[in-house]
Amino acid sequence: NESLKVMPVLFKDAGYKVTVCDAPYANYSWIPDMSIYDKYPEINTYITKGKFGSTEEKLQTIEGRMRNFFCFSLMKSTPLFSQYAVYDHGNYHTASEKVEATSQKIESISKATGLDPEFAEAFEPLRHMISMTRISDGEDNNFLFFYNDAPHEPALLSEPDYQPSPVVDNSEYDEEHADRFTLDGHKLNVSSKKQMSHYHVNMASMLELGKWLDFLRESGVYDNTKIIVVSDHSYYLFQDPQFSFIEEGVRQVDVSNFFPLLMVKDFGAEGFTVSDEFMTNADTPVIAFKDCVDDPVNPFTGKPINSDEKTAHDQFIITSHDTWSTSKNNGTVFLPGSWAAITKDIRDRSDWRFIDEYTVLYDHKIPGEDD
Repeated sequence: NESLKVMPVLFKDAGYKVTVCDAPYANYSWIPDMSIYDKYPEINTYITKGKFGSTEEKLQTIEGRMRNFFCFSLMKSTPLFSQYAVYDHGNYHTASEKVEATSQKIESISKATGLDPEFAEAFEPLRHMISMTRISDGEDNNFLFFYNDAPHEPALLSEPDYQPSPVVDNSEYDEEHADRFTLDGHKLNVSSKKQMSHYHVNMASMLELGKWLDFLRESGVYDNTKIIVVSDHSYYLFQDPQFSFIEEGVRQVDVSNFFPLLMVKDFGAEGFTVSDEFMTNADTPVIAFKDCVDDPVNPFTGKPINSDEKTAHDQFIITSHDTWSTSKNNGTVFLPGSWAAITKDIRDRSDWRFIDEYTVLYDHKIPGEDD
């Protein structure tokens, strides 16, 4: 939780007006918990998730979840061979007119019925970012820390606007625009329901974010604002063969899972460029403090905030699907699992060095390098 407070606290101490919305993973919970900022009354905190949408939809969602919770217990008591049929993609054979606000059943990459409430709760704040924004003529410096997990809740949406709909049928649009996943002769694999639903929620999020950025331009505050868009992780989707590496003959690793989004618009910046510099999402505080806070120091550890460690030694990546979980690794040492060492280019297969799961990482050396 202290890591969530570093940037807000330091910007506050530097004289900025600070606003935090929906702190992520506070107390290791998916539910935003702003109590971690109780000691800092100067920091404005808001929970936006679940604050939008009609009362009728919310009540329908609550009722549906209560019903599903009861049906889940019944399903678990049925013979194993029949449980999948009873589960019914999480709908538990709800009447079609009741499904809309409780879950979504994806039939193919183009068709789905029902609404995903988790996505809807997260997506609505993105749709209301303009109405939540106030522009003032003062000379105060402001820092906004806004977290949103709409991209974390894959769902099939109505194209081409990528908006939630109780009935989705994109068959005609997908057929007419089948080439939209090919750029410069390079094709992105979007042939599965999982791949398409992740693509949809990312498109929806970026489109709504773009509307907000246009609003900032029209309001005259875009140029004098530093904007950082960063994600905590990507996902195993195997959409690009060139990023599918073999882990020492053991299994395939989709290294694009380790390409979290990082986009930066600095003060007065123009145009669009792509950098090949080795970056991590842990560079975000360094980028944020640059030209805003002099010589930043973590108030909870006393350590200077910089990116020196990134190039000082190997960067270790855990490639196991389960051993990263804090619920399992709640001590000071990770459980044995699959790891890799990276030095400078995560897209280069030769830069990946897979490590035996029982290796102690701080003793690991890059093969062939001197001590």
